[in-house]
Amino acid sequence: ARDLALSLGYVHKSFKNQLDVGLLIPNSAVPQFAPLNFDRAFYDGVEFTLNTKYKKGLNGFLSATYGVAKPTKGSLFEGTVLPSYNDHDQRFQMTAGVSDSWGDGWSSELDCLYGSGYPADNLNAYNALGIFPYGLNANGGRIPHFTANFSIGWMPQDKDGKAGKGPGVQFQVLNI
Repeated sequence: ARDLALSLGYVHKSFKNQLDVGLLIPNSAVPQFAPLNFDRAFYDGVEFTLNTKYKKGLNGFLSATYGVAKPTKGSLFEGTVLPSYNDHDQRFQMTAGVSDSWGDGWSSELDCLYGSGYPADNLNAYNALGIFPYGLNANGGRIPHFTANFSIGWMPQDKDGKAGKGPGVQFQVLNI
């Protein structure tokens, strides 16, 4: 159908001199605010997307991504220990949403995001000391997260259903 779009993609990216800025000061939960340089790193991922494009009525989208981000060669400093994964490596992520327009200016939307969580294996030393920075659990594993948003609104329209003059109104509930 022409109002339905489906795509599947693959991406590979090789990095040279990648800066990783999400690390913590040793023995603390304080960000170090200083980048660590990985001489070489890579990202591989696949994405599936499905969405509808109807002018009126019910529409929706679904997107799912699976990827891996890893450093492969350390920094310029001798003896740098490489983490198994970059701290921004999130394996699985999915977004979905639906919207409805009633043709008289009223519309509503609902969307959600799920992420499998970021890795913590490069920070297990903190757990050993009894320090559990945000995003880490006691066994050093990933902590999944989920969020959703909802809105309903009205925008003025002319007799042909096109945007009219004047202000509209919208009510939003974010991060449900």
